Amino acid sequence: MGWIVALSVIGVLIAMFIFGRALVIWRRKRAGKEVKRPRKIRLKRKKEEKQLRNQNGKLDTKGSYCDVVDKYLFRKELKLFVLISKILPKSYIVFPKVGVDTILEPVGSHTLYNSIRDRYVDLAIFELETMRPRMVIDIFDGSIGDEQLETETPEVIEALKSAELPLISIKVQTAYDPEELKEQIMAALEPKQDEDVEAENINS
Repeated sequence: MGWIVALSVIGVLIAMFIFGRALVIWRRKRAGKEVKRPRKIRLKRKKEEKQLRNQNGKLDTKGSYCDVVDKYLFRKELKLFVLISKILPKSYIVFPKVGVDTILEPVGSHTLYNSIRDRYVDLAIFELETMRPRMVIDIFDGSIGDEQLETETPEVIEALKSAELPLISIKVQTAYDPEELKEQIMAALEPKQDEDVEAENINS
């Protein structure tokens, strides 16, 4: 008789536990809370969050979503970029790594444009007042993987010519002559002005 009473008590306790558990889950659902996950999943999630937390206790997303690139410009490109920024007249501004699709737009057939729209040019010079693209500068050192734009992507050259956007190629050097570089750039930027000056010199 005693064992029947014991079993009855155990059955009642189990029923009360199940009922209490169901009641907690029901209340959480009603309150819009997420049902508590199985213990293994919770422990795995906590471990992952702990690994992502930095010393300040905040979630560290580095490597889990995105990060800053190590180098936007290589030293050889940066050296020329700084020099050209200094020698350009104030009415112009130069930007590095400009997407072809930001300086060219398709006219007529999109076949050629679609083949080069995702390409980038090393440097692009704009009119400061209107932000109209005026010319493109290709930087190369002749090594494998860093060839002239004409060799690496002739389609871009063809597109620039079609848009009548001047292009000059500058080979990487240990030192540059600022005056010579400026003369080369300005000759491409303002060719008509140079022709007028020559004409005036001849007439005089």
